[in-house]
This record gives sequence, structure tokens and C-alpha cells, in this order.
Amino acid sequence: MLVLLFTYFGLGLAGDPTPFIVATILYTFCVAAFGTMVGATIPSQVAAMQVVALGGFLLVFLLSGLIFPIENIPVGLRWISNFMWGRYYIEVVRMRYSKVAAGSPTGGRSRSSASSARFSTGLMVQHAPNAAQSVSVVK
Repeated sequence: MLVLLFTYFGLGLAGDPTPFIVATILYTFCVAAFGTMVGATIPSQVAAMQVVALGGFLLVFLLSGLIFPIENIPVGLRWISNFMWGRYYIEVVRMRYSKVAAGSPTGGRSRSSASSARFSTGLMVQHAPNAAQSVSVVK
């Protein structure tokens, strides 16, 4: 996976990789500890899978800043994100990875974003029923 990030997406580690490696080990430990705690506490396997899906997946991704910035989370829910282990791991990963723009033929964008933009633009043009009718001006 890291080879794909480095070669295709044009990402590189910024600085010393030690904090990234330590954070990855801690994040893995937190996820395993949460799963073990839930599995030991809840006797039903179906109920335990639902708790892990809700608490370990949905809440971590929604409240960790991966999908939505933490500043945009309502204040009443923002305090919960302080207890989500994914929040701190995502901060470390964002600090450690940076775009490598030197010598990029796409003007600083990675190959994936340039090809994605071309692909999505082509889809919008091909799937518009009638370009003249689908464009509306909002005043």
C-alpha cells in the first residue's frame, strides 16, 4: 500500500518517519483493544459486531476529522472526538505525508487528481441529456 502511495499518488514522508511508525503501532493497539473489550463484554456475536461497526467504524470516521473537519462538527458532539483514537492518528498521518510537487508534469497535482478530473469531466459531458437545457442560471 505504501508503494502505491509513493509511486502512483506522488506522496512522500515529510521528515522523520518515527512518529508515524509509533502512531501506527498505537492506533493498531487501540483498535485491537476496543475490539477485544467489546468482544469480552457483549456475549452475543451479532450484537458485538454491531457495536464495533457503530463505535469502531462509524464514530471514528465521522468524528475524527477524516470526512468532516473537526471545526465543522457541532460543539455538542465535538467533545466526543477527543476520545476517538482515529482523530490523533489522522493528525499524525496528515502531518507526515506531503505532496511531492517538484518535477510533477501535472503542475503540482498528483496523477490521480488530474486523471480523476479529466474522467469526471468526461462523464458529466457524456451523461448530460441536453447541454443547453441542463444549464440554468441562478440570479
